Amino acid sequence: GKVRSLDDLRRAWQREDEELARPPDFGLCRYGGWNQRQERATGFFHTARLEGRWWLVDPDGHLFFSTGPDCVRYQDPTRVAGREKLFAKLPPGAAETTDFYRANAALRYTEAEFVANWKTKAWQRLRAWGFNTVANWSSPALFERPQMPFVTNVRIGRSRQSWQGFPNVYSEEFARAAAEDARAQCGPFRDEPHLIGYFIGNEPRWPQRNLIDLIRNDPQPSDTQVFVRRRLAEAGDTPASRDALLETLSRKYFQVVRDAIKTADPNHLVLGIRFAGQAPDPLLRACDVFDVFSINIYRFEPPADQIRRLSALLDKPILIGEFHFGAAERGYAPSLVMVKDQAERGVAYQYYMERAAAQPAIVGAHYFQLVDQPVTGRFDGENYNLGLINQLD
Repeated sequence: GKVRSLDDLRRAWQREDEELARPPDFGLCRYGGWNQRQERATGFFHTARLEGRWWLVDPDGHLFFSTGPDCVRYQDPTRVAGREKLFAKLPPGAAETTDFYRANAALRYTEAEFVANWKTKAWQRLRAWGFNTVANWSSPALFERPQMPFVTNVRIGRSRQSWQGFPNVYSEEFARAAAEDARAQCGPFRDEPHLIGYFIGNEPRWPQRNLIDLIRNDPQPSDTQVFVRRRLAEAGDTPASRDALLETLSRKYFQVVRDAIKTADPNHLVLGIRFAGQAPDPLLRACDVFDVFSINIYRFEPPADQIRRLSALLDKPILIGEFHFGAAERGYAPSLVMVKDQAERGVAYQYYMERAAAQPAIVGAHYFQLVDQPVTGRFDGENYNLGLINQLD
C-alpha cells in the first residue's frame, strides 16, 4: 500500500474524488442535525433534555449528536535542526522544521489557492464520511465563512501569578484580563450560527498537584493566597474544609471565565475545560457553571460507571473531546490505545461511538485526530498512527 510515485498518489486522489462525488445520505439537515426530529429553534446551538436523554440542538431546532475529528488542519511540522541525518530528502525551504503533510497537500490543492481548495475538500470529506463537526485544535481558516458546525478553544483570564496553571482568580487583574480576552476571542463569533461553543482549557495539571498548599505557601503574596489562608483559619485545616475550599476556588475561576464569555457572546455554549482521567469531586461540582461538561477519554469505550457518576454530580450533558485508536505500523508509535491493525482501528471506532451514543448523558464524541502525525514526531516528539488520513493526504 505504500505510495512510490507522484502518479500513484494522483491516482489515489482521483479515486477519492470520484467517491466523494457520490456521498451517502445520512438523513442529516444542513447543520448535521437529525432531520426527523424538530424541537425549539433559537438560531444558535443549545442543549435540551428530552425523554431522559441530553441532546445538543442545532440552530434550526434539530437534534444534534456531535461527531468529527480534532486537528482538521494543514500544518503539522516536524523538527529538522540537529536531526538532519534522519531525512533522506526534505521539501524545499526546510530549515528548523519541515512539514511533509503540507508539502504533499500542496501537490493536490496547488499553492495559488491552497487554503481555499484545502478547506473545500475538508468539508466535502467530513460530510461524505458522516461527520457533522469540525472538532477542537482545527485551523482557524475553517471558521471563516464556515460550512460546518465547529468548536474552538479560548484562553480566557490571565494573571502574572499562577500555580500549575491555576491563575490568581481573586485578583482584579484576572477579572479584567478575562473580560478583555473574551471580547477579543469570543466577540467576533457572537453572531455565527455554525459555532457550537467554547472550551476554556485542556487537561489541566493543577487538580492533583496540591493546589491549596502551593497557594498558601507561596512566598509571593497574592489576593488568592489571602483568601485561602483566611478560609482555612476560619474553617480549620481538615480534609473536608480543603474539599470545600477547592470547590470554591474552582467555581470562582470557572464563573469569572464563564461570565466574561457570556458578556462578550451570549449566544454560544461554554463547553468546559476538557478534563482527563478522574478529577476530584469538589472540582467537578464546580463545573455546574458550564453549559456542557467536557472530558477526554482514551479507553476502548467511555466507562458507563464514570459517566453515571459525573451525571449524578453535575446533571449536565457530557461531550467527549478526544479519543483514538492506533496500530504499530510503518515506524509509528501505536497511539494511546493500541489495536492490531487498520481494520481493527475501524472496528474500535465503531464500538466506541456506539457505546458513547448508548449513554443518555453523552451528546457527542470527537476523534483525535484527522491526519497521522509525522513519523519523525510533532512538536513534542509524539508520532502516532492515529489519523483518518495519512501524511500523503
